[in-house]
Amino acid sequence: MANTENMKKTANDKNTPSSGSSLVAPSNSLFISLRVKLLIGFTLIFSAVFAAAFYWFYSFTTQRAIQKVRDELNATLQGAAEGINVSELLALYEEGEPNQEAFSDDPRYESQLEWFEVVQSVEPRAWPYTYLLAENLDQVRRQVELPDGEIGVEISPPTEEYEIIALVDLWSIHNPDKSYGFLESDSPSEYSVQAWESGNLVERPGLYSDSFGSWMSSYTALKDNSGDVVALLGVDIQSDYVLSLQQAIRDRVLLSFGVTYSVLFVLVYILSGVFTQPLNRLKKMAERIGEGDYEQDLSRSSNSTVSDEITTLAQVFDIMVTKVKSREENLKGKIEELKILIDEDKRHKQVQEIVESDFFQDLQSKAKSMRDKTSWKADLARDEEDSQDN
Repeated sequence: MANTENMKKTANDKNTPSSGSSLVAPSNSLFISLRVKLLIGFTLIFSAVFAAAFYWFYSFTTQRAIQKVRDELNATLQGAAEGINVSELLALYEEGEPNQEAFSDDPRYESQLEWFEVVQSVEPRAWPYTYLLAENLDQVRRQVELPDGEIGVEISPPTEEYEIIALVDLWSIHNPDKSYGFLESDSPSEYSVQAWESGNLVERPGLYSDSFGSWMSSYTALKDNSGDVVALLGVDIQSDYVLSLQQAIRDRVLLSFGVTYSVLFVLVYILSGVFTQPLNRLKKMAERIGEGDYEQDLSRSSNSTVSDEITTLAQVFDIMVTKVKSREENLKGKIEELKILIDEDKRHKQVQEIVESDFFQDLQSKAKSMRDKTSWKADLARDEEDSQDN
């Protein structure tokens, strides 16, 4: 009886459907499709790679562009230095007088400006100017404002060892606010001092700012017939050009990135769909198989000229479906046998309950009494017959 009860319980368990409408257990984790993961991974990786590539390319191209500008600046500086009449420039310093606009009407001043205009016609970005340093000079000619408000010249000792005395500046005829006045005094930069002491071309590194704006500059020495350094020539290029060049490089690189990024994103989206389509098909088939529909065509995924992990997975699914289907059919047969045993057990139990009931016991007792009474009467009748015969 106990074994039968256990078998009955097992059969009931086998036929009891699991709770929930899906064979897949619910999960609290966030579902992210493989395609989305590929896109996110591509985006992160490509963004990091592009950021590094952009930084390198931007730095490289900017440095190359700035170096090209620097080379052109130095070439312009050297060419301008070769065309300067140094003797005329020294005579202008020693004899020239400033006008009331702080520049000069001296023909030698005009001659120097004409040469600077020729230089700028060749290199429009160049702004040349000349000046000297007061090293080893006991007295210098310096522009001053006289008590009557007029502009004149003061001859006095230098205020510092390397005091600058400005001579000719091309800005004077284009934008006087950015120009040094004739014989105007100022303090030198260390790069001017280096050019003066070395007698060679000196570059001022990078970009710098002063009261007139932002610049890229180089300086070279001007020598007299004896080879002594007597003045300096400087050439500036406004940093606006360099900054606009950097901005143009950034814009082009970002445009290239946008186009490349968009094309690669679309390609990855398409390729991710191609790669994940067989997996999605297997997923849907697995869901149908889980619902009991074993008639699924896995041949499209398993039969392929070139095998890969998806092909292997499809073949494993095909074998699994065949085995599960066979086991389910065997299980159904065993369940039918189990049902027959359960039915026989039920009938046996019902008969046993009837036999053991009080009504059936009373009925058996009455039937026995009736049989006994009938048997007694029959015996009595036989005895009477025997007596009559005797």
